[in-house]
Amino acid sequence: MAKEAKLKPAKEPKERKPRAEKEEKKEKEVEPRLTDTGAEVGDLPVEGKPEPGEPVDYLRPYQYRKQTEAGSVESDPAPGSKAATMKAFLLSQPRVRMLIPRPQGEKSSIKQSVNLNGYRLDLPKDTYVEVPLQIAEVLGESLKQTNAALQVNRIDGDTAKERALL
Repeated sequence: MAKEAKLKPAKEPKERKPRAEKEEKKEKEVEPRLTDTGAEVGDLPVEGKPEPGEPVDYLRPYQYRKQTEAGSVESDPAPGSKAATMKAFLLSQPRVRMLIPRPQGEKSSIKQSVNLNGYRLDLPKDTYVEVPLQIAEVLGESLKQTNAALQVNRIDGDTAKERALL
């Protein structure tokens, strides 16, 4: 007895989404703004959007990308990437002028790195810098957490610890 082969009906190919729809979906996946960080950014002066005639890409001098010169045109994120979308989002935000403190004894060549969705900025310390509001919030929260962690081991202000050392 021979077995009869059953023929399956051919499947219809799935509809593929055009590339433009995929890129639109990627743009929607951008990390949401940090609004409830508890950082005290409200006291910082917000400078608003750039005036006509001002350079629009004020972040370029601080951006970093491997195997390129920092701040050069080559250091721009790849078009269509999450980093490029994040940069465009940051450039649309109001600017905040802030000072990033340098810890005592740290070399002046060390910069403060911030990385959001693959977009990296290396900001100088002990200098006033204009940054987007979201970057200011992230840095404010980071500095607040660092100070809270270091405060635990501090002796000054704690009379019990001061007396124990005398």
